[in-house]
Amino acid sequence: MSSALRKTAFAVSLVLCSATMLGLSYPSIITQHLEPIPSIFMWYYLAPLFIFRLHFKRYTTIAVFVIHFAASCFVLCWLPESIYKFGVTSSLYTTTLLWVIVSLYVSLFPSISCCLAFFICNKNKDLYLIAILPVFLTAGECFRSSILGGFDWTAYGYSQANSSLLLSITSIVGVHGVSYLIALYNTIFGLGISGDIHTFNKAKALAIIMIMMAPIATLAPTEKFFHTERTSREGLKIAVTQLGLSEDEIHDVNNPRQTFTNLEEILELLAEQGDKQGAEVIIYPEMSYFASLRQGASIKKGNNGQVVIGGTHSKRCGKEVCHYNSAALVNTEGKVINIYHKQKLVPIAEQKFCLGERHCWGGEFAADTKQSMFSLNGYKLQPLICFESLDNNIVREAAKNGADALVNISGDLFQDNTSMPLQHLAISRFRSAETGLPMFRSSTRCGSAIIDSTGMIIEEIPCNSRGIVVAGTPPKKDNTIYNKYGYILEIAFPAIAMAIIIAFALGAIIKRRSPIS
Repeated sequence: MSSALRKTAFAVSLVLCSATMLGLSYPSIITQHLEPIPSIFMWYYLAPLFIFRLHFKRYTTIAVFVIHFAASCFVLCWLPESIYKFGVTSSLYTTTLLWVIVSLYVSLFPSISCCLAFFICNKNKDLYLIAILPVFLTAGECFRSSILGGFDWTAYGYSQANSSLLLSITSIVGVHGVSYLIALYNTIFGLGISGDIHTFNKAKALAIIMIMMAPIATLAPTEKFFHTERTSREGLKIAVTQLGLSEDEIHDVNNPRQTFTNLEEILELLAEQGDKQGAEVIIYPEMSYFASLRQGASIKKGNNGQVVIGGTHSKRCGKEVCHYNSAALVNTEGKVINIYHKQKLVPIAEQKFCLGERHCWGGEFAADTKQSMFSLNGYKLQPLICFESLDNNIVREAAKNGADALVNISGDLFQDNTSMPLQHLAISRFRSAETGLPMFRSSTRCGSAIIDSTGMIIEEIPCNSRGIVVAGTPPKKDNTIYNKYGYILEIAFPAIAMAIIIAFALGAIIKRRSPIS
């Protein structure tokens, strides 16, 4: 094998190694039985890139973009199926194109952050990367979470949902603080192994091995030190359901009436199980009620307690009729007494997106602007519909308004046997850990669970199964540090990154204008 071919193979292997480690670190159906081991990969994914930069510095920018784009495509591999089955488009070409565009958009932020840091620290200033690269990567995450709907699905921190230690500190620093720690460790470790390899001595080897073991400590069983309120309290008993049916089983195109009948029978069966277990409130997934929800309407619910159920609601908005993705609270008599409308719509899927007048995709739901809660015997529940659990601003506002718990209803009918529900559950755990609010999460096929105020799962329904779990209302944590000051951290990282860029630019201008001595 020629020298050029060996170098090319070495470069490609480094890029593939880095992209694979990054992609596999997030929850996935491929690695779910190996958890929490795959999440450790996140702490080392930049190491191959640093080695690449040492040997192939001219091509570092290309490598950075390829790594993050490939990993984003893998993490979001459920997106094409969702786009197609949701009815956004029936064209395979358009579906693939949208997947590539979304993956490219998601990968742009860490890629640009890396490239800017490497550019600033280009000339023998590698040690500066320890201060600059983690800040830039975290700033990119914060910026991505605040624009175009703020659906920040691939924040580094979300890969660590199985770490009780990191979930515990999330109530202080939030998910972006965890991302900063991951980026900082990656930078230190990457610089360590890509340093002067030819003078690799025993002391350096021992130091790198000790540093390498650090992330493993985050997976240690530290609940007894950090979690004082793992068990649920006696009081209001709330049940979470999971329908356990696929999209093909529910939607019978040839016989829609039979579809409604089947769904009603399933809801009644789960209601009976909830009654037997003493549930006072039963929570059903998003869109599990096919008819339109109306204030004061009667719903056949099949149990003796109250119900939270997802469906649609229509009302007049001036001269037009607005359609909402909604959640309804149904009292013991079967009357709808309160309706919550989704505030954060999913682009394209729920909100129409047009390129000109002739090319439009997506649904036509309207977004509500006010935040409302359900009150159950003095216990306040904040509904979150599907991807609203990604928005830490909605959840933080709920905590400030006195919510006792979060209710996340989700419909994953269009993600059959994909990683999406597992990733969504991991994100939801971080929302609970950040705000100190327990969460009752009901999904159609996977990811239904009861989560305590530290982000740990109390009860969970296995994927692809029908079932119900009941628990007393877990205690919440009042006024976590993140609730009070989390917004400062999300502003600070971009502000510091911008200050570094401005300082570097001014320094370069001054140096260029100064006379050569």
